[in-house]
Amino acid sequence: MHINGELAGPIRANWYGYTGTFNHTGHPAITIPMGFTADGLPAGFHAVGRWFDEPRLIDLAAGLELAAPWAMRWPAVP
Repeated sequence: MHINGELAGPIRANWYGYTGTFNHTGHPAITIPMGFTADGLPAGFHAVGRWFDEPRLIDLAAGLELAAPWAMRWPAVP
């Protein structure tokens, strides 16, 4: 895969390691943007719920977004 004309490698294959456990067990999971590091890179929080407890994860994400409105900033671009 290429991003902005640069070879980025097998990006999707690198993501599988983070979701595999939950894909196999059927637990709902969500990644919530949480702002930026000191270097300006985006950071996130990964939460996993009990089976069929997706509403709790959505409520968690909504509450965290209200507490820390990350969308008001953009990542640092060199």
